[in-house]
Amino acid sequence: MPKGRGRKKTKRQTTREEVLAPNEIVRQALIWQQEAFKEKFGREWQEGDPLVFDPDSDVPKPYPEDRMRRELIELMQEVGTPPEFIYAFKKTDLLLILEDLDVPADRRKEWNDAITEYFRLERKAKEQMI
Repeated sequence: MPKGRGRKKTKRQTTREEVLAPNEIVRQALIWQQEAFKEKFGREWQEGDPLVFDPDSDVPKPYPEDRMRRELIELMQEVGTPPEFIYAFKKTDLLLILEDLDVPADRRKEWNDAITEYFRLERKAKEQMI
């Protein structure tokens, strides 16, 4: 009998490092952001202060959402994010590049519909050029 037959595949166990790594990244990002806050405003971050703050403001206020969105889109273009992902992000405010993200089905459908729409519009534009 071949080696693979009759044996059950066991699911690979996740290591402690794999589980802790994302949390450690978030923890380090929070520490870095609090240090940047203190350097900018000359005091410790306090509850109620924005964690992601506007670096151009003299007082603690949230980073402008429209600016953050615009800069994120520019960054995605710079690093070569597929245009259909950028289109879907613009339509849905989602960036689903990993299959195993725990995203509600209706939001995943919204993302998938935007990707489909992108290719439909692209195909239509090409047909009009002919």
